[in-house]
Amino acid sequence: MIVPMKALLLDACDILYHRPRYEEDLDRFFGPDRRRILHDKARAFRDLQGRAAIGELSVEEMFDGMLGLYGLSPDRYGEGRRFLADAMADVDYFDGVVPTLHRLKADGVKLAVVTNSFQRSATKLSWLARGGIDGVWDAFVSSSETALLKPQPPIFLTALKRLKCAPSEAGFVAHAADELAGAKAVGMTTIAFNRDDPSVRADHIIEHFGELVDLTRHRCQMPG
Repeated sequence: MIVPMKALLLDACDILYHRPRYEEDLDRFFGPDRRRILHDKARAFRDLQGRAAIGELSVEEMFDGMLGLYGLSPDRYGEGRRFLADAMADVDYFDGVVPTLHRLKADGVKLAVVTNSFQRSATKLSWLARGGIDGVWDAFVSSSETALLKPQPPIFLTALKRLKCAPSEAGFVAHAADELAGAKAVGMTTIAFNRDDPSVRADHIIEHFGELVDLTRHRCQMPG
């Protein structure tokens, strides 16, 4: 079956942007034992992030929990929260992201971010504002605001409902195999970019973000 690509749903981190300085910044702030602590207490860190990602904890509560795990004294929590917020906001866009999103918008393609994140949409939009792409989105769906997580269908369907778009008319751009499989199960065209590893499969695999323009300008083959 041949259908037009009317909308794109995109993951955020490692699709739109990355944090090349993040790990080194954390090492400088927390000291030489930081990575050992993270390894030894990995389960506790994952639990904090997981609870915050579905809105059970606020970002500030999650940060305080992390600072405690790293051994920071409570009188420095305010400093630590500011540091973590700034470190997370320090993002670089992948090559071609900003002009490509504006081209897609000019072409009439509906755009949505669908993200598993403890950050609120307003926070991520403030990061994107520095590149002038905070205003291109027709929907912005964060797990912390919906308590819905990829790769389960409800978070994709929530975004599609906001876009007023059928799954067969939409593509999903991601780097992780499980999220691409979840979107495929909903009925979307899957597009892999910046794959986690070469085994990640999708309907389309792109090496440069700008390839999305041609994918949406041409009709896409869906299994029928």
